[in-house]
Amino acid sequence: MKSLPIIVILSLLFSYISVSQNYSQIYNFDNGKILHLYESNIHTQYDYVLGKEYKPYHYYKQDNPYLSSSFGSGFIYYNGRSYRIKIIYYDLFTDEVIININHKTANSNLIQINKTQIDSFSINFGIRDYNFTYLKKPNNIASGFYEIVYNQKSELLIRHSAKKLKIKSLTTYKHKQTIYLKRNKKFHDISSPKKFLSLFPKNSKPLRKRLRLLEINFKKPSHSKLINLIKYAETL
Repeated sequence: MKSLPIIVILSLLFSYISVSQNYSQIYNFDNGKILHLYESNIHTQYDYVLGKEYKPYHYYKQDNPYLSSSFGSGFIYYNGRSYRIKIIYYDLFTDEVIININHKTANSNLIQINKTQIDSFSINFGIRDYNFTYLKKPNNIASGFYEIVYNQKSELLIRHSAKKLKIKSLTTYKHKQTIYLKRNKKFHDISSPKKFLSLFPKNSKPLRKRLRLLEINFKKPSHSKLINLIKYAETL
């Protein structure tokens, strides 16, 4: 008698499978598409949180390695979705994105997100927005996060970094920006007027005039001036 429920259950199961197969033939169900639909709708607000604990390594009262020397707010874009982040740091020395999911400004409970899981991210400091993309093994520059400045006919990126220095026995961090222009499928460092002009030997004269007009500071460049320069170069 105990085997009866099992027989009944198996009978119902096989009936269900048979009906499912018949319907799948009639409606031409694609199991792969169904699985993708399921996975794309089953998610949480913390799907992007893949990483490890982050412990600040600089002295609190000294210069720090963070972009804009502070935290901001922004978005992380991962696996086709965007996630709002209230507290986000970008560590320029290690090239890592740091978040605090507890939304507290104290340097505790920080998480270093696995950078290979981030498609891109944005960070806002009130008066300035930054938009970064992750380049994995690009043609001739290092993998990592690059700020997107311009992406039309040409591609203009800025690599933000920090160098550790010792000044009077105190550790400090000097921030640096390296500007890259993609030309002929390669990225070229144009962090000085000379480097920029070397890419356009046939049009150096008009571009030199444009440089003087714009008065671009290549160490701390204005985005609008850089874009003006690149758009002008595209017309030559």
